[in-house]
Amino acid sequence: MSVKAKWYLRTAVLAALLMASAWMIWRLALDREESRRRATVRNISSLASLLFTYAVVHEGLVPGPSIEEAIKAILDDPYLADNVDWDDQFAAGRDAWGRKLVYEWNREDRRASIRSVGPNGVDERGAGDDFETNVVWPE
Repeated sequence: MSVKAKWYLRTAVLAALLMASAWMIWRLALDREESRRRATVRNISSLASLLFTYAVVHEGLVPGPSIEEAIKAILDDPYLADNVDWDDQFAAGRDAWGRKLVYEWNREDRRASIRSVGPNGVDERGAGDDFETNVVWPE
């Protein structure tokens, strides 16, 4: 095999290895993003369920006007605190991207909205890449 052919072979092998490495890095980034999405949706759904249970147990009482106060009320309740399975970041009122959750309470509709602003960090009021759930308080 000539020197030129060996050089072409080495270059082709190196290019193939670089392409495979780039694909693996891209795939890992996608998996990480999907993992963040799933964790955020799971945690917001869990929070919604706990807020509803809090309202039932406390006869319609709304736990705090802010996300921090709502989470603190849940964690201070002996019955509900045993059912919390969040990581520390979410317990601090943040989503999997480290951004503060949005918590809005509408007294007229007796409805709370909990949402993550999603990967882009822009509050699109539940549209775009935001993750949102609503809780309707019992009468």
